[in-house]
Amino acid sequence: MLAAAPALAQTATPSPDAILWGSASKGAAGELQLYLGQYPTGQYAAQAKAALAALNAAPAAGGKAPANIAAPATATSAATTPANFKPGWLVEVRAIHQQPDQQTGQVTVTSPWVPDPVPLSITPLQGPDFDVAKLAAANPGAGSLPAIAGSAKLLVQQAGQWGIGTDIKWTKLGPCTVTVKVQGNQVINSTTNQANYAPGDGNSSYSAAVALTPGTYDVAWTLVCQPNSTLPGQDAALSILVAPPGEALAAPTPGEFVYQPTK
Repeated sequence: MLAAAPALAQTATPSPDAILWGSASKGAAGELQLYLGQYPTGQYAAQAKAALAALNAAPAAGGKAPANIAAPATATSAATTPANFKPGWLVEVRAIHQQPDQQTGQVTVTSPWVPDPVPLSITPLQGPDFDVAKLAAANPGAGSLPAIAGSAKLLVQQAGQWGIGTDIKWTKLGPCTVTVKVQGNQVINSTTNQANYAPGDGNSSYSAAVALTPGTYDVAWTLVCQPNSTLPGQDAALSILVAPPGEALAAPTPGEFVYQPTK
C-alpha cells in the first residue's frame, strides 16, 4: 500500500509571472514595466498597470524616482521628425581586443576585452533588434564578437515618466555589459550575471525610468561582451525597448527613433 505524499511535497511551485511579480510588486517603475513587457496578460497585469499609473501620477510618492533629463533645445509642444532624418539607428561596429596589464604589459586569460578606438563601420539599421553575429559577418576584420553601439533621436510626444529598456540574449559567452544614455545622461549600465566568465547561454533584461517633456532626445547605447578565455563567443543580440507614460516596455513604433544619414 502506497503512503500518501507529505503535504509539503504537494505545495504548488510559483508560476514564472508570480515570481517576477514578487519583485515588481515592490513598486519600482522599471520592474513594473519589465513585468508587463514579459506578461502583458499575466495574472498580476491589472495590479501592475494600476501601480505604474500611480507612479506616473505622483512619481515621488513611491518607488525609485525617474532620472530627470534636461529638456533639449529642440523641445516643442509636440516633437516632429527633424528634416532629412529617417526611422532607425546608426550602428557602429568595433573590433575588441584584450587590454594588457598596466604593470606587466602582458595579456592573460583574465585581461579585460575593450573596443578598438576606431569603428570598422557605421551602418543605418531599423532595429530594435541588433544581432552581433550578423554585424560581424558584414564587417571583415571585426572578428566573431565585435562591440556594437547605436545612436538615434527619440521623438517624445507626451510628457511624463518614460521607460527605456534593453533585452540581451547571449550564446557561449562570458559577461555582456550594456549602457544606455539619454541626452548624455547614463541611465543604464549593467552586466549580465556571468560574473565568473564561464561560457553560457542566457537572457537578461534591464530598464530605467526617465522623466521627459515633449521634444527630441539623443539616445545612445553600447554592447560589449566578453569571449571565453579558450573559445570564441558565438553570438549575442540586443533589443531596445521603450514605454510611453503608463505603458509597458515594448518595441518602439516605426519613427519613434530616427537618425540622420551620414554623407
